Amino acid sequence: MITDKAGATVEQVTDPGMTPLLVPVGKVAQLTGLGERTIWRLSASGGMPAPVQVGSRRLWRFADVQAWVRAGCPAAQEK
Repeated sequence: MITDKAGATVEQVTDPGMTPLLVPVGKVAQLTGLGERTIWRLSASGGMPAPVQVGSRRLWRFADVQAWVRAGCPAAQEK
């Protein structure tokens, strides 16, 4: 188990063949090479996929982030 910045315990994926379905902002930042503040700003402006609310946490669907990157990170008006 690992702990995220908010202090919540998150199960770490240990099976290399297993892709997480939902990822926190830190992982989205790591996957995209963007800063966490940039991720939040882009999400708020519609410039990237929006997170989903799971309890008190906001997480991104891994598939949505991956598709957004594969499409060239289009801005909301280009979708």
